[in-house]
Amino acid sequence: MEQLGELTHEIMASYEEGTNPKDYDPYDLYLLGMITRRLGDIDVSTDYLVASILRNSFIWGAWIELAFLIMDRKRVSIYHVEHFMRDHCLLILFVL
Repeated sequence: MEQLGELTHEIMASYEEGTNPKDYDPYDLYLLGMITRRLGDIDVSTDYLVASILRNSFIWGAWIELAFLIMDRKRVSIYHVEHFMRDHCLLILFVL
């Protein structure tokens, strides 16, 4: 777990101080989302993953990570992502 925290700091240090995390590279946002999910910070992880998808909606791994965070139908409404991949992921999530 300590290594994940170090990796988070390394990614954030690669940007100028004061840079809004939503302006990070979408792949960095995806990595931060994966790391924070594994560290147990679901809300921050969700924010990073949604920001990653909004910047590049074809990062399939971000959609998959985000799907793991959806626990019920109510939570789906907080993801304000309008893309055909959203419907595909929701279909898989609720059918399986």
